[in-house]
Amino acid sequence: MKYFSFIFICICLSCFPSKKNHNSQITKKENGISVFREYNDRNILIHEAEMVDGMKNGISKIYYQSGRLSDLVIYENNLKNGIAKKFYPSGELYNRNNYIHGNKDGTQKRFYKSGKIWSEVDYKKGSPGKGLIEYKLNGKIRTNYPEIKVEQFTTHKSVKIKLQLSNYSKKVAFYITDLLNNKYIPYKAKALKTINGVARKQFYFNKNLDTIINIVAKYETQDRNIYICEKKYRIKIP
Repeated sequence: MKYFSFIFICICLSCFPSKKNHNSQITKKENGISVFREYNDRNILIHEAEMVDGMKNGISKIYYQSGRLSDLVIYENNLKNGIAKKFYPSGELYNRNNYIHGNKDGTQKRFYKSGKIWSEVDYKKGSPGKGLIEYKLNGKIRTNYPEIKVEQFTTHKSVKIKLQLSNYSKKVAFYITDLLNNKYIPYKAKALKTINGVARKQFYFNKNLDTIINIVAKYETQDRNIYICEKKYRIKIP
């Protein structure tokens, strides 16, 4: 896990070089398209993007300080729209994501340096969906994921539930909502307040209470992917 975290941090730091002593230029092309280019203090190209009316439209590329390609993204009116790729500093493909109007949409994939698939998960309008698949270095699929734990406390006028994951992870958000298409967290769904991996929800009642709620957890795995799980829970007070 520490090894994968180190790789992730190195990739992120390499993508955001200091802008000290940088210089840039804009070259005009046909059909109203301009190309913005930025160079570091060693005159190595670190960023170039196709522009229309001052906004990114077309292919945008970010380079490591070494000159190798770091990111390749397609933009439309300053929003990611199409395929986006990130590469390891050594040149291998790190991930491949699809965007529609600035939001992740479709199957997002991440790869080991060897080229083998590391993970794949579906998104819809920026929201992650159930069905994450993570692969170990040996190619086997990870299967050990936490479940939602619920504890119920009843008073004379309310029911309180306590939510947490079975592995007690703090990297989790809880929702009480139905999933869109039985898969995706709705865009307008609001996460419950969660402290140290624990969320609480209170239900007030005047008469008999008998209802079924759908509890959803959005959990960040050890490989920094988003795992979605849900649990139907019946709250009943005779």
